[in-house]
Amino acid sequence: MKIKAPAKLNLFLEIRGKRKDGYHNLATLMQPVGLCDEIEISVARKPAYKPALKNGINFECTWPENLMHGEPKPPKEKNLAYRAAVRIAELSGKKTGIRIRVAKNIPAGSGMGGGSSDAAAVIKGLCKMLRFNAGARKIQKIASELGADVPFFLHNGCCLAEGIGEKITGARALWEKKPLWLVLVHPPFQSSTSGAYGRWDLYGSAKKDTGDMANRMVIRKIKKRTPISTGDIVFINDLERAVAAVHPEIDRIKKALDAAGAFASLMTGSGSAVFGIFTKRDGAISAGASLKKIFKPPYTILVIKTL
Repeated sequence: MKIKAPAKLNLFLEIRGKRKDGYHNLATLMQPVGLCDEIEISVARKPAYKPALKNGINFECTWPENLMHGEPKPPKEKNLAYRAAVRIAELSGKKTGIRIRVAKNIPAGSGMGGGSSDAAAVIKGLCKMLRFNAGARKIQKIASELGADVPFFLHNGCCLAEGIGEKITGARALWEKKPLWLVLVHPPFQSSTSGAYGRWDLYGSAKKDTGDMANRMVIRKIKKRTPISTGDIVFINDLERAVAAVHPEIDRIKKALDAAGAFASLMTGSGSAVFGIFTKRDGAISAGASLKKIFKPPYTILVIKTL
């Protein structure tokens, strides 16, 4: 079985406060986009593929050097797709060999949810191949335990995520029929999620953007199943200021995207990727070409669209 695991972008991200357990409650509008990791899953009748660990899972993840920016490749045991496979294999109780190959296209440490998307794809794909029906609630619980963004990737299309990311509500986005075009700029560094939230705790929480109130209106529309447009959204990310304080390149990229004609520009997640939104493909392609003259390798510039 071959599966494409899409990246996501946060069209807004509002932090509602820090919880007693150290996590943060948030509200964020998440959108899958046409940049995908490629996953191949196969199941054997025999107990294991060779070589494999005692759990019978043969796992390999390939990372192009330009996606890592000099950072070491994470060990298998920390890979969310591998951990998802182990969890489903254990729960299913089926004595079979499992082989998983992940080819990465989504940059690490970019805020685009590549690892979470891979995990969700493995959960769905492996359950299907093993003919294992754990039930929606159990699958949702497994996803939440693996990572805050994993539950979103179990769904299709634009969704509102609340809590720490486990409460998902599908959004009726008008751009589903006519996709938005995006210019994505990934700078040559990874951004730490814990570091971004830690800096927000120190000073960002006292400087909440007034746009948060407008996005509460969007949230109400989504929950009433009212269609939403880009004009309803205030494109803000509460983590942006915290990351830009350490990496001023974030602000430089945003200004360049705005100058190139984007009607909105925003850092996604905890960074480091920044994107600009365009209504037309030609405008995005033209902007992408101009930005490549400003941000040369090892910066990555991509023109993609919403799914």
